[in-house]
Amino acid sequence: MIFRQYLVYISILFWSITKVFIYSFVKSREFANKTKN
Repeated sequence: MIFRQYLVYISILFWSITKVFIYSFVKSREFANKTKN
């Protein structure tokens, strides 16, 4: 039971990190496009 809750916590944490990474990646690409034009 504890292991299952731990697994859920890990997956939520991983998803949050992934969303932040994707968000920063998109923002950096937008910034690169703005500076290039």
